[in-house]
Amino acid sequence: MKKQLSKWVVIVLLFAPILLTNCSEEEEDAVLRENSFVFDNKVYDTQKGALVNFGLSNSTSTNADYYLHLYNSSLVFTDAGKDDGVNPFTGTGSKVLIYLQATPNVLETTGGIFNYIPRGDNSGVRYVLLAEVDKFNSSTDYSTHKVQISKAGDIYTITYSGTLENKSFEGKYKGPLTYHNE
Repeated sequence: MKKQLSKWVVIVLLFAPILLTNCSEEEEDAVLRENSFVFDNKVYDTQKGALVNFGLSNSTSTNADYYLHLYNSSLVFTDAGKDDGVNPFTGTGSKVLIYLQATPNVLETTGGIFNYIPRGDNSGVRYVLLAEVDKFNSSTDYSTHKVQISKAGDIYTITYSGTLENKSFEGKYKGPLTYHNE
């Protein structure tokens, strides 16, 4: 009996490090926090925001084109018109570009809920792009993209979600936005 018990003790001692190592290597899900987005189980910070109003979409449109940029503090917003407004930054870091079409001044005053819209003259989200180190992820299907924006005083609360490269993303931002008119 003693011999059999000591055999089990040896077996347990041999396998204990393997079991403990496997448990500690399990990947935890990334947790979304304020002023960040989660993509591919990784959290990216976006502590700053800028809203660029490009004016009416075209000569017959009743909606304005907006670029909403959310970005981390290592980036500097330099020129709203640079690269057609897509990448108005110097520096490297994580950022989000949300292209919206909305009634003029709605984003500057109240906000709203915006779902994906195909090209046309409707209010909604055209696309959301996520980037780190100046590289935008690409997607051919923006139909899952949703953005909700509310404003109280100078503080915006923005939530957004969707799918890029067959992977879901979600993000939230709460804070002021610098405003640029192009």
